[in-house]
Amino acid sequence: MPNGDDRNWIRLLSVCADYRTSFDEWPARVEVLPAIRDDLQWVLGSDAFDRLSSRLEVRANPAVDYLLAVGARGSVGYAGAGVISAAIRAETAAWLGEQPRPEIA
Repeated sequence: MPNGDDRNWIRLLSVCADYRTSFDEWPARVEVLPAIRDDLQWVLGSDAFDRLSSRLEVRANPAVDYLLAVGARGSVGYAGAGVISAAIRAETAAWLGEQPRPEIA
């Protein structure tokens, strides 16, 4: 389990990668606790978070337990649901198109 300053970025990357592996499509949105959404905005910076949000809706939802990925067809994936290869993790990072601010990573 990641526990550094970029922990929620790693969790976001993981839930998106797991979703891609499970459903052979990228999620349309993720639902996260409000504090996680705020942390992602801090880790990425406002401009990068806005660019990310134009590709992937990051919805604050106080009712979710952790991170939840939802696809355009309604498929749902949860963080930690499967093992993710390094290749899928790299593909997901490229798809997300953003990285934590240099002083964070």
